[in-house]
Amino acid sequence: KANPHFRKNYIKDHPAGTPGVLSHRGGAGVFEDNDVAGNADAGIEVTTTGCPAVRRNRIGPGNKFGILCADGGLGTIEENDIFGAFECGVRAETGANPFLRSNVVRDCQGVGIDLNDAFTAICEHNDVYGHGGDGFRVSGQDCAPIIRSNQVRGCASSGMHFTLLSRGLIERNTVFGNSQNEVRCTQGADPRFRHNVVKEGLGQGIYVHEGGKGTFSENDVSAHALACVCVETGGCPEVCKNRIRHGQSIGVRVCDKGEGHFEGNDVFEHCGEASVDCETGGNPTFVKNRIFGTVTGAGLRVHDCGVGLFENNEIYSNTGPGVEISTEAAPVVRSNTIRDGKSCGVLSTASGVGVVDRNTVFGNAAAGLSCTASGQTRFIENTVRDGLAAGCAVSDAGLGEFGVNRNRLLLFI
Repeated sequence: KANPHFRKNYIKDHPAGTPGVLSHRGGAGVFEDNDVAGNADAGIEVTTTGCPAVRRNRIGPGNKFGILCADGGLGTIEENDIFGAFECGVRAETGANPFLRSNVVRDCQGVGIDLNDAFTAICEHNDVYGHGGDGFRVSGQDCAPIIRSNQVRGCASSGMHFTLLSRGLIERNTVFGNSQNEVRCTQGADPRFRHNVVKEGLGQGIYVHEGGKGTFSENDVSAHALACVCVETGGCPEVCKNRIRHGQSIGVRVCDKGEGHFEGNDVFEHCGEASVDCETGGNPTFVKNRIFGTVTGAGLRVHDCGVGLFENNEIYSNTGPGVEISTEAAPVVRSNTIRDGKSCGVLSTASGVGVVDRNTVFGNAAAGLSCTASGQTRFIENTVRDGLAAGCAVSDAGLGEFGVNRNRLLLFI
């Protein structure tokens, strides 16, 4: 239970097996304003209920870990400059529960902050940037940290990566400008991710795949080079009440047997083939979303054997079709409002199948319902009105079925 006050020292160049500073077996103390560099293992190691205050130190370069917390290590780590570590800036593992606050964690060759079975570690108000790997990596079924009000940017991999059944509360962070994905969720990870800003990534914004889960609510996700939200290969998140906007490509992409529940989101003003794109076995549920203002493509596009349920959404003011179904896709599109588009309301083409029923389709520049090029969709009990062209149009060997639709303009075949 030693309790020293260790200030303004140079701690450097210790060999393997010997950290620069070791706090363990209930040791406490205050370590502040020191320079800790060039150690073959950790610059500072906290283990076996060690509980120091580590503040305003310069930790780097040349340590394997800037700070390592393990085996129940505790402590408060605040206002440090942690940089240039070979493996990671801060690593907490095997039941460690540190409190990381207001640190700069930068320019490490691997991960910035690595939480591996770190129970309920708290990380808040840190600036994490410039790492060769992920900014944050959270892994292990016993890992449920609180990650709040951090800035995570400019990393060569993902801004945040949740994996291996990890959980946790992730809120009010700003994650931007990372090279691959801003937020990645894999292998059963199930974080609660809310009130974050996720923007301006060079890859996907939020990427859920390989069985990842997660609840993503009330986030602002914008301006990514690839899909703002991408779900694939067994990913199954809950995505509710987010603003998903101004992407350089697709807004939401669900493919390769990805699933998930999407409700109450605003998805708008994307520049790709569609604001919402479902393909290659994607099977999501979209309920009560607003999908609008697509710059070049469709509001909703389902193709290449995509399926899914799309119900009670408002789809409007898109440049391409409000809904496009093609290439053996078979969605259920039910009870939506599809309006005021610059093209047709619903387009079935290129052997698209599926059921389009009980929708209200109006004010579109082209046909309300259009079936062409061997489209085989069933159109049942839709209300089609007040468009600038035909209510229903069948052309170029379209094969759709039209049953009890209410149209106010002619049917062209």
